[in-house]
Amino acid sequence: MSSVNPLNSPKELMNIVKKLPFKMREAWRRKTHNLSKKGKTVKFDDLVDFVRDEASLLKQPIFSNIADASIAKAKPSGATKKLSLVTSAEAQKDLQNSTNGKQTCPCCKKDNHTIDNCFFFKKKSTKEKKDFIKRSGRCFACLKENHFSKNCPKRSTCSTCGESHPTALHRAADKLVLAPDIPTADHVRMFPQLKEVPFNFVNVEIGLLIGLDVPCLIRPQEVVSGADDEPYASLHSLGWALNGPVDTSADTTNNFRTIVDQSDIENCFEQMYAQDFVDVYSSKADLSVEDVKWEKLRVPQEQLQYEPGEAWFLVHHAVFHKTKKNIRVVFDCSLKYCGVSLNDNLLQGPDLTNLLLGVLLRFRQGPVASMADIEKMYYQVRVPQKHSNLMRFFWYDDEGKPVEYRLRVHVFGARSSPSVASFALSRAALDAHRWSAAAKTAVQRIFYVDDFLLSSSDPAAAELLCGEVKGLLAEGGFNLTGFKGNYKNSDLKWFLPAVTGAALDRVLGVLWNLSDDTFEYKLNY
Repeated sequence: MSSVNPLNSPKELMNIVKKLPFKMREAWRRKTHNLSKKGKTVKFDDLVDFVRDEASLLKQPIFSNIADASIAKAKPSGATKKLSLVTSAEAQKDLQNSTNGKQTCPCCKKDNHTIDNCFFFKKKSTKEKKDFIKRSGRCFACLKENHFSKNCPKRSTCSTCGESHPTALHRAADKLVLAPDIPTADHVRMFPQLKEVPFNFVNVEIGLLIGLDVPCLIRPQEVVSGADDEPYASLHSLGWALNGPVDTSADTTNNFRTIVDQSDIENCFEQMYAQDFVDVYSSKADLSVEDVKWEKLRVPQEQLQYEPGEAWFLVHHAVFHKTKKNIRVVFDCSLKYCGVSLNDNLLQGPDLTNLLLGVLLRFRQGPVASMADIEKMYYQVRVPQKHSNLMRFFWYDDEGKPVEYRLRVHVFGARSSPSVASFALSRAALDAHRWSAAAKTAVQRIFYVDDFLLSSSDPAAAELLCGEVKGLLAEGGFNLTGFKGNYKNSDLKWFLPAVTGAALDRVLGVLWNLSDDTFEYKLNY
């Protein structure tokens, strides 16, 4: 019933999420993304758990306050203030036309610029700017509407000072650095070239700072200077002003840097003595025992007969069966070299194998059953000579030396072998013109890969059809052998001896009791 709950709807969840702080909304978006990747539906309970976790996170006793330490502004000293003509430079930012389309400034009601670039807004005092922003319901961090500065998603950066506030709200007076050594009459007496300058030093408070926006007041009319590192006097419309450093007794601060290297003495000694015995260490990895043997078995280059075109070497190993004496050689066509194997480049081909269930059901139709299999079926199908270079392998000759060979037949383990062998078997039936239709149908319908399972009405019919199928396949290059049946065999030499007593044989993965003609299953527990 959770899906019927209206609180689980995306619309209601979004209404709740909008009331969260911006950083929490970002964290919630990341959490919902992770839930969606896991195939889960976002529910109201997920939002409740998220808010609880965020609240617990903020109440963490030790690391709850991770704000940057604030740097207090230096307060001016309480020393007696001297009168001086102090100038400050306030950079003027060029008006930039917006390229984002037509906009209307809320201050001057004109188009093609924002409030941050408005000339009339910049002319207002700081108090007037704040009052206007409050009345219009705008953000102090970006001057846009519909949110407050504490939740501002994109704070503006001042182009004058680089701090996080709009350029139009930049206050030059807050950035003004007042020199601790305000010039006095005593400072002037220290420089002979300034003794005749009629400075007017009075003890009053500084009431106005004149900047570059009033060039007519600070334009120099006369200059009295000395050495390059000494202050100079300049005459303006308001009188004489002293410019440059005047406190020659300022202390000089010397900075020293010390680099401490905490090296491990033991490692230093080891590296020092290792340089005297460089030959002890080798950057070349030693060969394993198996690789050493392989290097000794490598065929000399002059003995290899190269042919143009592609080539591939197959590795092989022996497989031992617990109930059979013969050793089976298996070629590994899936082994990768440089990330590529032979099977990666072989086409699987169509699935021409009869259905297992259909073969077993047809095997149980009649009272007389016979079975056989094709000897080394894959080895009876040739590989085109142009492809044999892709099936090379090494073997030993009579003297124990490795010799290079090429396979001329399909092998077990190759991706294409099952389809190719099944096609060759079916083709052998189609090309057999002198055999009966029953024999051709038997080859095409009652074979499962290389297993032959025949069901007949009487032993004579079974022996006749088995003989025809054996002869048909012999013409196609296949040897059908290992005939067995659930009846007393005739004198045909290619039938195995008659079954006596309880005898079990495997038929397509199940046990067939030839005596009573039943399928059995053996459980090991």
